[in-house]
Amino acid sequence: WLTSIQPFTGADWDAGISMRIGGQILLEEVNSNPAILPGYTLKVVWQDGLCAKPVGTDLFYKNLFDKKYEAFAPNLTRSQLDVDGDGTVTTADTSPYMEEWGPVHVDPDPVGLLGSGCSGTAINIASLASAARFPMISNSATRPDLSDRTAFPNFFRTIMPDTTFNAAWMAIAKALGQDSVSTVVGESQNWARMAMILKDSADRRNVTLEGEALDIQVGAGFRGMQVSADSKDQAAVAAQGVYKAKQRVVVLLIFATRARLVMCEASKLGFANGVYMVFGWLAFGWWNVADHDCPREDVASQADGFISANMALWRNDLDTQLSCATSMTARQFQEEWYRRQGAAVGDLSKVADGYSPAMEATTTADGVCMYALALHKLLVQYQNVTLTDLTRRTPAGFAAMFDTLSVSDFEGVSGKVTFEPGLAEPKSSVILQQLQRHAPGARGERLFDFAYYKDPVFSWITPGPLLFRFISPVAITTSGLASGMPNFRTCVKALNFTTNMCMDCPAKMEYVPFAGSCLCAPGYYTNQSECIECPAGTSMHLPGATSCTPCEVGSFQGATGQKTCQPCGVGSYQDSTGSSACRSCGAGKQFPDLWSTMRKVSSGSGFIASYIQAATNFTDCHCDQGAWHKADECLACIEGMVCAGMDDVRVAPSYFAPASAPDFVFKCYGSDFQRCPGGAPGTCAEGRDTSVQPCARCVSGLAPGTDGSCVECDAGSPAVFSVCLILVVVFLVAFYRFIDTSSPVGTTKTVLLIGIAGSQMVWLLQQLSVLNSIALKWPAPFDAILGFVSIFAFNLDYLNLTCVAGAIEPLSEYVVRAFLVLVPVAVMAILHVLSVVFLHGGDFKGRMPSLVGSIGVMFGGFFIAIVSTMLAPFICSYHPNGLGTTNDYNDVICFDGARDPRHASMVGAAMGAITIPLAFLGGVTWVVYALPGKLTKGDTQFLKTFRFLFFRFRPGCQWYVIVFLVRNLLSALVQAINSRMVQVILLQALFLPLLCLSVQVKPWAVLGGNLMDINITGFLCFLLTLFGLFLNDADDAALGVMCSAAVISLLVTMILVIVYGLLRRLLSNNKAFAYFICHHKAGAGNFARLLKISLKERKEVTKNVFVDSDDLADLANLFGYVGTDTETLVVVCSKQILSRPWCVGEVTTAMAADTPVIRVTMPDFEWPEATFIEDYVTYVPDVMSLSEYGISEDMVKLALRWLESQPCCVFPPRVSSDSVAGLVGLLLKRKALARDSIEKIAAQGNKPTIAKSETVIIADMSANETVSAALVVQALLKRLLPELPELLGEGTLGSTTKTCCLLCSRGIWGNPA
Repeated sequence: WLTSIQPFTGADWDAGISMRIGGQILLEEVNSNPAILPGYTLKVVWQDGLCAKPVGTDLFYKNLFDKKYEAFAPNLTRSQLDVDGDGTVTTADTSPYMEEWGPVHVDPDPVGLLGSGCSGTAINIASLASAARFPMISNSATRPDLSDRTAFPNFFRTIMPDTTFNAAWMAIAKALGQDSVSTVVGESQNWARMAMILKDSADRRNVTLEGEALDIQVGAGFRGMQVSADSKDQAAVAAQGVYKAKQRVVVLLIFATRARLVMCEASKLGFANGVYMVFGWLAFGWWNVADHDCPREDVASQADGFISANMALWRNDLDTQLSCATSMTARQFQEEWYRRQGAAVGDLSKVADGYSPAMEATTTADGVCMYALALHKLLVQYQNVTLTDLTRRTPAGFAAMFDTLSVSDFEGVSGKVTFEPGLAEPKSSVILQQLQRHAPGARGERLFDFAYYKDPVFSWITPGPLLFRFISPVAITTSGLASGMPNFRTCVKALNFTTNMCMDCPAKMEYVPFAGSCLCAPGYYTNQSECIECPAGTSMHLPGATSCTPCEVGSFQGATGQKTCQPCGVGSYQDSTGSSACRSCGAGKQFPDLWSTMRKVSSGSGFIASYIQAATNFTDCHCDQGAWHKADECLACIEGMVCAGMDDVRVAPSYFAPASAPDFVFKCYGSDFQRCPGGAPGTCAEGRDTSVQPCARCVSGLAPGTDGSCVECDAGSPAVFSVCLILVVVFLVAFYRFIDTSSPVGTTKTVLLIGIAGSQMVWLLQQLSVLNSIALKWPAPFDAILGFVSIFAFNLDYLNLTCVAGAIEPLSEYVVRAFLVLVPVAVMAILHVLSVVFLHGGDFKGRMPSLVGSIGVMFGGFFIAIVSTMLAPFICSYHPNGLGTTNDYNDVICFDGARDPRHASMVGAAMGAITIPLAFLGGVTWVVYALPGKLTKGDTQFLKTFRFLFFRFRPGCQWYVIVFLVRNLLSALVQAINSRMVQVILLQALFLPLLCLSVQVKPWAVLGGNLMDINITGFLCFLLTLFGLFLNDADDAALGVMCSAAVISLLVTMILVIVYGLLRRLLSNNKAFAYFICHHKAGAGNFARLLKISLKERKEVTKNVFVDSDDLADLANLFGYVGTDTETLVVVCSKQILSRPWCVGEVTTAMAADTPVIRVTMPDFEWPEATFIEDYVTYVPDVMSLSEYGISEDMVKLALRWLESQPCCVFPPRVSSDSVAGLVGLLLKRKALARDSIEKIAAQGNKPTIAKSETVIIADMSANETVSAALVVQALLKRLLPELPELLGEGTLGSTTKTCCLLCSRGIWGNPA
């Protein structure tokens, strides 16, 4: 038995019936031939593999392993197979007649396989058959891969592989005069080997393959077009390649279906008169199958003239007797085969039952004969194996069978069948045929056999010419073709392939270089007769299209005749094909512009929303960047919301929104804005209570940290708080004591500078806290400085009260802060009572200035902080959600009683609290108003009480205290205005005029105070201008450092001034002046100057000596020098000294400051009568001018009486160098002088002399002031001259005198000299 798997039904090529007829004819001949297999009968079980790899492979598995066989319609004739009478034998027709055979029917087991008839199935089976030692001879599998003995070592076939056609095609192309051809190849898996062998054949004959480079798809150097599937689109691309190549010869390495598709698409392009090279084993009439969208005649016209190559399935010497037959020749076999199919000899058209006679019946018959002859040799002739060896497929039996088949050599139906060692197929001839559909004298279409080819020799068949379009028939002679075949013309534009003439392109068409012809332009399609515009909603980007492509989803085209569809833009989509417009995402929405099309894309560790075009569904529609989704609408995101699109809503840093309402945004104001880190709605810094908006408070038990978060309370917080309270009390005690012990007179520049610097520093710090309340973007580290100075606005957060007293409600905290100023007042009052009772004998009236002064200085110094604290309920910042909250109590909502009733209570408390600073301002205004009258009356008690207001200002500028307080009040009130720009403008409008006023008036008592005031005010103006108006894009880091450095420099300067002053005040033994000489200028001016020079000349005097006329720029300073900077006050008592207010003031200051005093009574001085002192104002009315310095009439009287009791030096009647030296000697013994002591200086006369010096000073020696002036000149000249100038009183000039210095005074001419 042989098993056979053939394509009976189920495929385009249903050749199995025709092949079984051929096999049966020869099988009958073998079994009737007594010379072959005597005693044996050879049988075949025919099975239908459908030309499908899975079916054929499964059949073989069943045969091999299950010994089951699906016999195809055994014993039925051809006419019985078309059961339904539709003209086609189908699987459905034959399935009722299929019989399943087993070992009962097929016994013994088959000794070999005849088949498979299809290459795909043969490849699948060949490997398994070899492994199973199952002989295999295929009758019609032509795939070149099967020739590979490495992959398929035991495979045989009686038909030649397709690769043998390549040489024939290239040889006939060359014979026709073609040096280049174009190719179309199928899928690489099945056709790459065939294609590369074609390339080798072309190379050997110098024929060029034209087309695209397919080095990767097929192999190196191969050019052509590829159609890897039964695809119209792929066929269209291949046809364009054929069109562009313009080659007369086109080799098709594809099956019939794809060949028809390529020809169809080529006809659409206008390609014509190409000569296709095709496989000759394709079923006759394959070109007429209508499985494409072209008219059948168009494809048939393309196919007309094709040249096919096939194995010469019928031998040309038909009268040769067949080796396996008793007497049958090949011709008799042919006639019998046609007869059994009901067809005339040579008629390969479909028979009535729907199949075409397949000439592979000859190779099927040869396969039967090959098996029969091999079995005869093994079983009969040599008897080297048994039938059992073959059926059981023993190694010995299989090897013997393989060796016998490898040397097969017999006369077969197809020709001489001879196998050479190592080959899977015999060497045979290729027959070349041409399809001639309209040959003269022929009836219908015919395949004209014109040559046999056995590489490299042609055997020409005559008579008859080859027929080609637009040329004369090519005659065939015994020696070859009479002429060649012209190629297509080369045209600048289009080629008419039908006429082979060049032409211009008509309207709506364009010349396509790659196609080499005129095609319907992009945007048009052809209906085979004209070019038509693509309608709206469609497009076509390729030329020569037969239809337009509907716009895909996500795209549209609103115009006609367009090449491409446009993608739906951002914000629109289209979920239907063929659309002329896109749908807007925002259609029908309240805010359509806020919709967009977006998708999330990967970005780093997360995803971001990215805009997309060509959206295909509404699901791609989302809220745009800057918008968010709420209640099926997209709403614009407000300030503080960070909307990245696609409902990705976050909160910006320094903003807060509840998780339940992302659009209810609060801005986190203040220096601790980091409490709102941003991120997901509802997020606060660590430790913050998210239920208190906006992150304003810490969770219970925590305290604010440095970065906006809340941290665990330090265990030492209560101790720190206690220490702070103690330090405050100590400061208040020290402050009160300082005020209480300060002298009402004799305030020095140092003390003034301390007071002014201190007040300016406190004012600067408070003013910086005002700037901190303005919502400007202060750069680091300047913002940290502003945050710290907020403590000067009574910001208690730095004390961590929550860690001491627990959670404090905003209303309670405000009341504590607002009325906190009353606590120091109470402390001052208590201290005052204790001081008066224990230190001042209960003199409450006399010590009232201490109480008023300490409270007044505190109120004036912290006026901005007091007002700012009390105005806190009115200082609100407004949020993106429209609400306002107080700056100092971020969770209290302003002026919205429905939402937060606490604010109304705070406002009520503020109205009461604000009366305190206003009352203070009103009181100060009254004091300034009353001051001139009090000065006139000499009300020193008034002046002492309110001295704290005026001591810093120079006389005549006491009104500046009101300017100072009003400035502070207005700068505090500016905080209540809810406009950053208006705040900046108002502060500038306040500071700039005051800066000009300060420069013009110079109101402060010392120059340093004026300079500090000008610098600080100018710096604040600079800050406001810098950050409020101009520097949005500045270098914040550099500005922050610069501003911080400026503030720190100002503060350090003022602190150094204060420290310097304090050191000078505390180190009283380090006073600047050893002696302060108080004198009446008209009565003893020259004497005082002489006394200063004489004292300075003594080495015992190491400090300066001050004459009160040395500094007349500010007379108020003289009292300060006497009170704090002088070791001894020397009062030169001349005649009018006690009538001079300034001199009396200096004495009074010395008494008040307990400065030691020595009187020097001049000859013309007499102590006044008691009535003079009692009625001093009557005698010296100008003394009332001292009242503004805190010196009253009573103090003057007391000082005069006190002066009388001080040590006294009585000066002689005449001034001389000796008497002055004597006075200096007494002054140097000042500490030895007892109270009420009187020391007399010996008198020295002037004797007549003769001048001996070169320089002589001549003066009126009878006037003490003149003599004093002469002695001063003498002292000055001796520094310039080599010898001491001589003072000549009574005497004459000597012979050595060269220069005479004459002091011209009233009595000069009375000097005898």
